[in-house]
Amino acid sequence: MRGVKWTGILAVLAAATSCSLALDLDALNAGSPVDSGTPPCATNADCDDGVGCTDDLCQEDGSCANLPNNSTCDYLEVCDPVEGCIPTGDECAETEDCDDGAACTVDSCVLGQCVNEPDHASCESDNPCIENEACDPVACAEDEGCDPASGCLPGNTVFCEQSGLPCRETACDPTTADGECVDFFVATADNDTDTYLDHACDGDDCDDENAAIHPGAAEPCDGVDDDCDGLTDVKAIVGPLEIDSAPAISTPSVAAVADLGGVVWQRGADGSGAVLAAVVGSDGALIDEALDFTSLGGTGAVGRAPDVASGATGFWVVWVADGPTTNPAATVVDLTADEVGGTVTAGTPVALGSGTATDVTLPRVAWDGTGSGWVASFAAAYADTSRTVELEAQDMHSSPAGSAFEVDSATGAIDGLSLAVIGMDRYAVAWAREDAASDDDLEVFASEIELAADAWSNAAGFPLRISPADVVAGDVDNSFWPSLAATGGGAWVAAFVDTDPGTVLESIQSDIALYDDGALSELVEAGTSFYREPALAFDGARFGFLYLSRFATSEALDFRTLDAAFAPPAAPYAGTRFSLLSDDDTSGARLVAVAADRFAAVWVRRFADPVDFVDHLEYLDFEVCGAGK
Repeated sequence: MRGVKWTGILAVLAAATSCSLALDLDALNAGSPVDSGTPPCATNADCDDGVGCTDDLCQEDGSCANLPNNSTCDYLEVCDPVEGCIPTGDECAETEDCDDGAACTVDSCVLGQCVNEPDHASCESDNPCIENEACDPVACAEDEGCDPASGCLPGNTVFCEQSGLPCRETACDPTTADGECVDFFVATADNDTDTYLDHACDGDDCDDENAAIHPGAAEPCDGVDDDCDGLTDVKAIVGPLEIDSAPAISTPSVAAVADLGGVVWQRGADGSGAVLAAVVGSDGALIDEALDFTSLGGTGAVGRAPDVASGATGFWVVWVADGPTTNPAATVVDLTADEVGGTVTAGTPVALGSGTATDVTLPRVAWDGTGSGWVASFAAAYADTSRTVELEAQDMHSSPAGSAFEVDSATGAIDGLSLAVIGMDRYAVAWAREDAASDDDLEVFASEIELAADAWSNAAGFPLRISPADVVAGDVDNSFWPSLAATGGGAWVAAFVDTDPGTVLESIQSDIALYDDGALSELVEAGTSFYREPALAFDGARFGFLYLSRFATSEALDFRTLDAAFAPPAAPYAGTRFSLLSDDDTSGARLVAVAADRFAAVWVRRFADPVDFVDHLEYLDFEVCGAGK
């Protein structure tokens, strides 16, 4: 508030007094005011300047002071003594004033202005497959897929070029440190969700619509390859494994000790052949390189027609050794395998027979663990035209050293021989021979050999013919390729090929006959195929039955499971085909029982190649179908 000044009027009055003018003071006081300066104030109220933000003070000298008070103004305003509270022009006074609501920015107040610096690193995802993340709150607010609270643009997935492999999608793998591009299987690669991929997707599930069918599944006798090993109603343990390949392989044989499989075979022609042996380990690999037994037959020897049997802890091998200056002789040697050490070694060979034979064929060996040790049988031809079936054991008792017991002797050619141990110092032998009593057809004979009074002899009533009588005299009605299986308690059975009457051996029909304690029946009925090379093995409860069939120029190798009464499991079981019916030749099929419900087989397959024929020796260790398999 401004005061009225009175100072000029008082001076005039003083001058009039000095001129001795008589003055009427009361009248003077009632006259017009004169500006004489700011009158003294008495209270602060006397100093109100009408500006709300100033502090109005009456000072000690009676003058007024009007001081700006910024605290009476709003935030970010100052007090102007004339206009009152006015804006400062600043955005902030402290960092808290600058929060833009986005977590990815670094907020600060600089000289009254907010600074919101983007921190792109704070937007980086923990997923290494996301790239190009950025802090941009403005753009984030306009992106429907963006979270405004973070202010981070989501970025994009790492681009991966597709590999083009079946059933796969190439994408970034978030589990890798650098976000590597890898192939992922699409959902349809495992339609039955059994964790095994479809064959079409480079997997090993042979039926991706059935979760019960996959590698490792049980193998019921259902006519289906349930475990996808390529074999119906059997489960492969080892193989099929190719053991050897050569221009010519023949007469393979197989035996088993625990989880080891012993295999022998002939490579090359009879006049220049070699006998080889190998042992398959429990891991499915050969324990050592194949061992050549030929040199064990003597200097310059050649080998042919091997056979193998399991011994107490190893194997026994028999083969025919032909020397340039010696007569051929069946030769037996032991074979020991050290799976841990990776070695296979042979013992000292023992030559069988008298050494005077002009030819030796079809040697067979077996192990009599409770009697004489190894026992061997073979066919021998002599200069007097006789052809014998002979047997020799490790302990021949009263027989002279170097001799063999003569099971049978005649002049007809022998085609096929089999040997089985049926008890302590008791053996069964079966063979096929040209028989003059049946128009020189091949017929199958058998004998039981026993030790009595410290001497070997045929049991009462043996040898005897076990093949059926000819239907029509003069017709070709051959029986051959016998296979023996001991069934326990001194019993044995024999399977053999029995042809039906015809004119050309390879084109007529045949069946596979079974001889069991004097009774004859059919294991495979005659049909359009020519059946051959049966192999019969008994595991203590059931039989394994392996045989070849030929239809025109095509061949196949089939296996069946038979119970103790020789009946197969109920339909839809139809057996197992080891080699497909094709123009490839299959031969030399042999079978052995490894353990309960387990067998091993070998065979030779010649692939049809118009330029160069090559034989392949194949081995398979397998379990048969049934409960728990």
